[in-house]
Amino acid sequence: FLSGEGFRLSVTPATSGRELQELVSAKLDSRKGRKLVLHHHGSELLPNLALQQQGIDSSQEATVSCTFVPTNLYAAWSSVRGLASPKGEFPMEGVTRLEGAPLGQYLQNL
Repeated sequence: FLSGEGFRLSVTPATSGRELQELVSAKLDSRKGRKLVLHHHGSELLPNLALQQQGIDSSQEATVSCTFVPTNLYAAWSSVRGLASPKGEFPMEGVTRLEGAPLGQYLQNL
């Protein structure tokens, strides 16, 4: 899906993984049923931690790669049912439609 081309973003080490993910997502076309995952040196960036806590500091430029992975439907459905998701996870990411749900019933979970 991606051409291998890159782009530059300037962020501080205090930027969270989620904030960086949102900045990257804004630059890329979304994929229905998929979520964007960022990696640095082979490790997945965690959305709830600052980049500095994940080994990215301001002393040098860092390269971050991204991939689109299928949405975990079980985690999304568990979220709809009100069950807890792992800390920092956004299980509804990539979900575009819920069949059979009364209008607006699950919007608080998106």
